[in-house]
Amino acid sequence: MELDVGSRVRARDLGWRAAVEGLGGAARMAAAVVTPLDRPRRNRWGLGDLADRPYPGDDFIDAPRWQWTHGIEIDAPAAEVWPWIAQVGADRGGFYSYEWLENLVGCGLRNAETIVPGWQLQVGDRLSLHPKSPPVPVVAMEPGRWLVAHAAPDAADVAAGKPWAAVSWLFHLEDLPGGRCRFVSRFRSTSSTNMAMRLAFGPALIEPIGFAMDRRMLLGVKERAERNARRGGRWPRHEQRSRRSATPAGLTRAARRDWRTLANPTPAPRSFDPAAVEHLPVPIARWLRSAIAPGTPLSRTALLAMHGEILVGRWRPFSALQVLAPAGYVWAASAGSGFVRFRGFDRYTRGQGQMRWTVGGLLPAVSARDADVTRSAAGRLAAETMLVPTAALDPAITWQAQDDHCATALIPLGGSTHPVEVEVDDDGAVRRIALPRWGDPSGDGFAEHQFTVTFDGELPVVLDGGVVVLPRSLEAGWDTGIGVFFRATLDGARLS
Repeated sequence: MELDVGSRVRARDLGWRAAVEGLGGAARMAAAVVTPLDRPRRNRWGLGDLADRPYPGDDFIDAPRWQWTHGIEIDAPAAEVWPWIAQVGADRGGFYSYEWLENLVGCGLRNAETIVPGWQLQVGDRLSLHPKSPPVPVVAMEPGRWLVAHAAPDAADVAAGKPWAAVSWLFHLEDLPGGRCRFVSRFRSTSSTNMAMRLAFGPALIEPIGFAMDRRMLLGVKERAERNARRGGRWPRHEQRSRRSATPAGLTRAARRDWRTLANPTPAPRSFDPAAVEHLPVPIARWLRSAIAPGTPLSRTALLAMHGEILVGRWRPFSALQVLAPAGYVWAASAGSGFVRFRGFDRYTRGQGQMRWTVGGLLPAVSARDADVTRSAAGRLAAETMLVPTAALDPAITWQAQDDHCATALIPLGGSTHPVEVEVDDDGAVRRIALPRWGDPSGDGFAEHQFTVTFDGELPVVLDGGVVVLPRSLEAGWDTGIGVFFRATLDGARLS
């Protein structure tokens, strides 16, 4: 599991804002210490009577001496909140709480502001609370729904009458109507009855501190999940109507049929096992381990929403929807502004390429469907395969090693094998791909030219039970003729 992601994780501000927030948290703890009569209300914060429900993991400590059950509602579905919860830990994504206070007592953590697949907890992993305290094993989990960390007492100590203690900590997600969910944190504690254990693991000190820190953690998860949804972690709201109707506007009947066919989910996808990529070239294994969380379904069908600018005579803004699968793609877009607005699609389906564009939806602008277009479209599909990390594990692809940062994918398409050079940085992100692609960038006739795409940024895509990180933006161009002609930012993505 790769935990060293360097600059890819943005830390929260550690300056005066964090200090002021931390002092506010300390004041909340102090207020809780001197108001023990308010403890029953605090132990049910955000839930009320729902705190009395049984939850998974209760059987690990079936008779706790005390517990809290806190909750919060989040404006995002459980599947999109889960990756934030599943990467908690002092040696992972932090706890999204009062970072300044935690580091004041030596935690040495930074609260993550993005999802990192390599940090996703699994059963058997250990949840680190502090560098000097024993980590708590993750003992049970339903990925995408809940996990339980539990520290059990030593049976020999219990039998010998020695001091002992046990704790469990549950994180639980429940979907609510309207694409929302409820996040519940339940902490349970029990111990031997001697005074030292009662003080160390009883509610007198742990509960006031735990209330303030746990409440802030729930709010921190809510802030991040909702911000991710606003920034494009969900399918963009302005595209929801097209997504519900299954195909974008402006497609021909045949293109709509192809869109629906390509958009079918990957049948029975396997789950990602990091050990399964050990045989691949070093940079490719580094990329896939960084971009795909363990246990993630290897879904290879992608629905993409994007915007950017495209060079058509001059640079013109565009917005587009695309279905991308191993068998082909359909890219439907609207480009330009004012009276000169192009609308249409490119596609490669059933071994045939096509371009069909109109001005204003009425006047024909480009319509091509011949051998040159087909060959060029196949090269585009080979290049775009590298947009989706799960697609790189297609068994039809053969990999050839080059060095610690580059490898070549041999992708069979359209009766030819397309060699795609993939460049991966030290953090495991794909930064550049290049391949010889059929095209006519200079207007002198079709021939094979070097085609390069550069990537930047990250777009975490949440699947049910996993995370895949796609590039956030890309720039594509030829090594001759018009050069760079396409710049795009992904607004949202779905994998199925």
